[in-house]
Amino acid sequence: MAADEPADKPAVLIIGGLGYTGRFLAKHIHDNNLASEIRLVDKHLPELAWLAPEFKDVCTRERFVQADASREQSFPRIFDRPSGKQFDFVFNCGGETRFSQEDDVYKLRTYGLSLAMGAEAARRRIPVFIESSTGMVTAHVYGPYTSKFLGTALCMARVYQALGKEMKWLWKEDLRTNTVHVEDVARALWTGAQWYVDSKQATPRTFNLVDHGNTSQRTMAALMHDAFKIETGFHGTLINTFARMNLDHVVDEVNDETLDPWADLQQDAGISNSTPLTPFMEKELLRDTDLSLDGGLFEEEVGFRYQHESLTLEEVERVIASYKAMGWWP
Repeated sequence: MAADEPADKPAVLIIGGLGYTGRFLAKHIHDNNLASEIRLVDKHLPELAWLAPEFKDVCTRERFVQADASREQSFPRIFDRPSGKQFDFVFNCGGETRFSQEDDVYKLRTYGLSLAMGAEAARRRIPVFIESSTGMVTAHVYGPYTSKFLGTALCMARVYQALGKEMKWLWKEDLRTNTVHVEDVARALWTGAQWYVDSKQATPRTFNLVDHGNTSQRTMAALMHDAFKIETGFHGTLINTFARMNLDHVVDEVNDETLDPWADLQQDAGISNSTPLTPFMEKELLRDTDLSLDGGLFEEEVGFRYQHESLTLEEVERVIASYKAMGWWP
């Protein structure tokens, strides 16, 4: 234990510590010297996780344990500490984040993982267990190096820019696609854990995390127009009706239109290494379904304040700049 990390600070275990949310949470804790110990558990090795340089100090081999956290035989390696003491805070940032997987995949990698980690944390009487879920309690998470949602839209916009074509959305302009910045998610997870202890909460609590921007498809279309100087718009009733009846076909057409040009852009830019970026559109992202959340309860009860209140052009430009810094952007 380092001399500047006194033992009265909590010892922290992050499941899925190399994932998108997990790495930003670890960085927040490390940069602000909030913990006496940080342990990161992930199935993937740090060398294969596309870590940006700013994560190298926290996502070290010394802090890292490679393990499948859903398997009971991994629990001693995950939870046991040399001191014999238990961790104070356990954050589960793991789980399957890809769309279009079989139900059994989500049952094993998300539902099963959450049950296993929660039960083991309870058995060991760990004071705080934080489950970072997806979908209905966390909006679309974005920020530097993101490869989900916003990342997909940016890759598609880059293709349409190169093709000189209009980028068009299905459904209505006010379809909600609420967002939250990953740095705010990391701060919120830590703030929530501290609040739970300090306020002596006796029962589990559930909160939504979402910024104040009320992000919609209209927001996204305007941002893609401004960032790439391309025409953007929305399909009419006829196309939308066809898409509603033939969504799989529409998704295939969209991907056929963008994947090869994206590969050409990467080749022309000399990008030969694999990157996490792709314009590949998953069916779930094209459905006529609002993601509209109310995050007011967390702000009211915990006193949390968002530093990135909405998805803006400046935020989009920072994301693109992060891609360029990593050599991912054509």
